[in-house]
Amino acid sequence: MAREYFSGFTGSAGDLVVQAEGGGLWTDGRYTIQANEQLAGTGIELFMTRVEGLPSLAEHLAKVLAEQDIVAVAGHTINTALFNELQGAFAAKQIVLRTDLDLADQVWSERPPKSTAPAMDYPLEFAGRSTAEKLVELRDDLAEQQLDGIILSALPDICWLLNIRGRDVPYCPLLEGYLYVDGQRATFCTTQDKLTAQLRSRLEKDGIDLADYDAIADIASRCSGTISLCPVTTNSTIYQAVSKAANAKLNSAPTELRKAQKN
Repeated sequence: MAREYFSGFTGSAGDLVVQAEGGGLWTDGRYTIQANEQLAGTGIELFMTRVEGLPSLAEHLAKVLAEQDIVAVAGHTINTALFNELQGAFAAKQIVLRTDLDLADQVWSERPPKSTAPAMDYPLEFAGRSTAEKLVELRDDLAEQQLDGIILSALPDICWLLNIRGRDVPYCPLLEGYLYVDGQRATFCTTQDKLTAQLRSRLEKDGIDLADYDAIADIASRCSGTISLCPVTTNSTIYQAVSKAANAKLNSAPTELRKAQKN
């Protein structure tokens, strides 16, 4: 990933800031020794997250940047919670946050291609309930909370609801994609070549429409009513698109608790 490419830090969690001179890496206490060793000589300062007395990424930038400076970040790489935190921290100095620039992609010419491994159908005998049954439960949850729809970005939730597994994430049986559900339709946005004819047929029988991975941008921009988004798993690009078209309700997805129940 880009964080490792630009900093040399190979930990699984962290946020990297690159400035005209130097930069900073924010990660948690699991990686104190590793990060110190891997960042040595890079000019990147290490900051530990959730440590009393140490500034968060947003607090640090708000302090060191000048008024009306511009910060660029690819909107699909930061979650809604961080986006809102940055916006709040930058307000006093009128620092501009641009989420329409992917500078890392412009520089990283040898970026590894995404996985093309096929998705797998998760047998009903292990899943316990069909996708159609889970959709009924999710729609009942949405109605109870007076929500008109939901966009799921958390891959474990999506794979649980659709009864599928994938090989897109090392050591995790997950398939990349997004799932939009409202009272009438459900659309799974993913790389279509990964779906076998048999799996495609089963999903369609369970009431799932299929669309390309990037189709989520159009879906988000055409939402209406009140749409549920998880601030931790929804990226800022989707959040901003939904906010322009509808009322974005930031809350935990009902699937988080439902998938924790044993069959």
